[in-house]
Amino acid sequence: MLSMLNKVAPDGYTTVFAGMEKQAVDHFREKYLPGLTPSSPNIALFKNGQVVFILQRYQIEGRNAMEIAKELTTAYDNFCGKTNSPHEMEN
Repeated sequence: MLSMLNKVAPDGYTTVFAGMEKQAVDHFREKYLPGLTPSSPNIALFKNGQVVFILQRYQIEGRNAMEIAKELTTAYDNFCGKTNSPHEMEN
């Protein structure tokens, strides 16, 4: 969530929890992440229905929240068009 404070951010976000929603995760992986090795956790950024950026478990482990947020905000700056208002950034 820290990365969502960036001036530029995705239009929305969705979570799917592998430990509780196995069918949903399997469907999501088959439909939206075909050919990618299953990884939990992972964070994927989509544009026009296509993955444009992904952080997989091996890229997340051992890193602190600020390091991960910095990488995500760089991806948002490169791929997203929505600009958060100062009010959105505060809330």
